[in-house]
Amino acid sequence: MIFKNFRLNIIIRILILTLSIFLLVWLLQNSDLVFTIILIAVALLLQIFSLINYVESSNRDVTRFLDSIRYSDFTQSFSPKGLGSSFVSLSKAFTEVISEFHKIREEKEEHY
Repeated sequence: MIFKNFRLNIIIRILILTLSIFLLVWLLQNSDLVFTIILIAVALLLQIFSLINYVESSNRDVTRFLDSIRYSDFTQSFSPKGLGSSFVSLSKAFTEVISEFHKIREEKEEHY
C-alpha cells in the first residue's frame, strides 16, 4: 500500500484500524470464534505498530539531519520517499541547510 501522499496514507491506515476495532468489538460481543478474535487482535496490534513506525519516519529524518549537522557530516541526503509535497519542501530545506554548512566549512578551510 504505497501512496504518494503522507496524509492519504495516514487516513487510509486509520480507517482500516477503525474497521478492525469495530470488527473485534462485534466479534467479542456476538461470536464464540476464539481463534478469529485472537487473529483480529494480533492484526490490530500489528496495524498500530505499523502506523506508529510510519509516522515516526519523519522524526527519524529530522534526527538524522540534526546529527549530520552536529557531527559535520555533509554527505547526508534527504529524499521525500513519495510522501507528498510537504515532505518535498522539508527534504529540500534539509538539503539546502546541509549544503550551506558545507560551504561555510569549505570557506573556513580555505582561510586556514
